[in-house]
Amino acid sequence: MKRYLTIIMLALSSGLFADVVAQERGNSAYRTSTWSLYAEGGATMVHGLGMSSVDAPPGMNIFPEIGAGVSFNIRPWIRLGLNYDFSKYAREQRFSEFQPLGVPTGDGTLSEQYGGLAYSKMWTHYHAADATVEFNLMEFWRNREDKRFNLYAGAGFGWLFAKGNTYDISMGHERWSEPYKETINTWLDAVNTRHKYDVGYVPMLLSAEFDVSPVVTVGLQGNYKRLLKCDNAPKGIGTASVVLRLNILGSKSGYKSTGRKLRESELALAAMTVAGAAAKADCEASGKAKDEALASAKTENAALKSRVEALEKENAGLKARRTNEVLQDLTVQFSNDSFKLSAAAKTDLEAFAGRLKSTEGVELVVVGEASATGSSGHNLRLSELRIETVLDYLRKQGVDCSRALRQPLGDSGKDTSDAARRATILVVSRGE
Repeated sequence: MKRYLTIIMLALSSGLFADVVAQERGNSAYRTSTWSLYAEGGATMVHGLGMSSVDAPPGMNIFPEIGAGVSFNIRPWIRLGLNYDFSKYAREQRFSEFQPLGVPTGDGTLSEQYGGLAYSKMWTHYHAADATVEFNLMEFWRNREDKRFNLYAGAGFGWLFAKGNTYDISMGHERWSEPYKETINTWLDAVNTRHKYDVGYVPMLLSAEFDVSPVVTVGLQGNYKRLLKCDNAPKGIGTASVVLRLNILGSKSGYKSTGRKLRESELALAAMTVAGAAAKADCEASGKAKDEALASAKTENAALKSRVEALEKENAGLKARRTNEVLQDLTVQFSNDSFKLSAAAKTDLEAFAGRLKSTEGVELVVVGEASATGSSGHNLRLSELRIETVLDYLRKQGVDCSRALRQPLGDSGKDTSDAARRATILVVSRGE
């Protein structure tokens, strides 16, 4: 009765607060004909640049990046994006030896030359804007219940605007010789060269996003821009960034829509109805399983009782076969719920086996018992294992146990003390 009341309360709560449930698990309505604004920040680096750094400080190849954009969700599996980002890249060369320059010109014959390029630094700022088509790969998982996590992959086309400077510092001296004249030219040259280029590129992105709430989404994004061939431009620019997205959900779409609320409530109520039916079926199945388990236990109890009666009859028959008194006996004690021999028991069995080898015309009777601390079926099996353990050890000592009689009594004595955990070996004379 309590279970049915709980199910009814859950169904009512789900119908009243379907919108809360939708927020917790995500809803495809958030990404159907809705807009979102985002801002992102991270780090960027370029490759394929004609100039490489030499003896530059750490971090010269990685620079901060910021960006923003707007997205339009057509359906949960596809959206369009307009994206902008800004960053820079740089290279620095600190030469330990002068780098050769062009052949100098002067009057006379060049008899000595020393020097060249000593230092160079280039940096470039760029603005990039592109349009992309992005697909939600998680929508291939049709039966997922939690739709807060989404993985977008997309591509498009954009344009990059870049400009920057290159500083070169060179120095040296030259000696020029003429008849009756010699000229020495010592120089230091610093040149600032500006460069600028605009080039198209193909953006490729992968964005993992999580809906913290219907309005706020956070994510991690990787972006690669493959630039078209252009002088002074690198081959590609890679970016890794953190994204914060604001979902704009109006009254005609998204979770604020009255129609969507009603449909979500109906779906939630239908789901709880199905859950209630499943719970009821589970209760009925559980009751049936308990009845079957009880019947099985009764059948097993009857079988054990029958086996005990058979063992008692066998015991009576064995007693009838004893025509003489017991010649020898040995009691082997075992630990609780164990059929392994202790070191002391092994010593006693070895001495007992030595005495048996010199005795003829006798039979072995091994009685196994267990304390009444567990189930009768388990204790009966335990007493059988204790008998076989004793006989196996006697065989290893050279005793013929082929005609040994076994009497597993289990816990038929109803004794719960440690003394009941034993196997008793009886040596009797053979009957005629």
